[in-house]
Amino acid sequence: MKVSQVMAREVGSVHPDATLQRAALMMGELETAILPVCDRGRLVGVITDRDIAIRATARGLSPLASLVGDVMSARVVWCTEDQDVDEVARCMDAERLSRLPVLGPGRQIVGIVSRRELADRGAARQVRTARATDVDVQAALSLITREAAPQWTARRQRIEAGRG
Repeated sequence: MKVSQVMAREVGSVHPDATLQRAALMMGELETAILPVCDRGRLVGVITDRDIAIRATARGLSPLASLVGDVMSARVVWCTEDQDVDEVARCMDAERLSRLPVLGPGRQIVGIVSRRELADRGAARQVRTARATDVDVQAALSLITREAAPQWTARRQRIEAGRG
């Protein structure tokens, strides 16, 4: 199976000179956590919601004055639409990535492929295994949190009452 059979084709992109606010608004409109950064139609980087939060907001940068090019990831791992999904899944596992830009001829962005798309289509065994493990960990953490919540609440009440 080829990447072109499972990738999302509707993908927005942002220019490196766009503001962080513009990028964040686009992410919200497109309901995505990643945007390819393109200059003259060619991929030059990616920006994620995490980039905006960690590289910009945490440093006190203004979303109105700061540019995408200032906080984007310039090192981009990507794949092509004619690559085999198992090969792409192995690359995503090795690089610990959840999404990859998909490039067509002339390094033009043609889509995005995610672990979820690969796993939902049954395309890659490695991705299904990694995803199942993630779900198991999330379920365990949720259970631990639920069971510990009453203890945390009681401790907080003791602290607030001055009884440590």
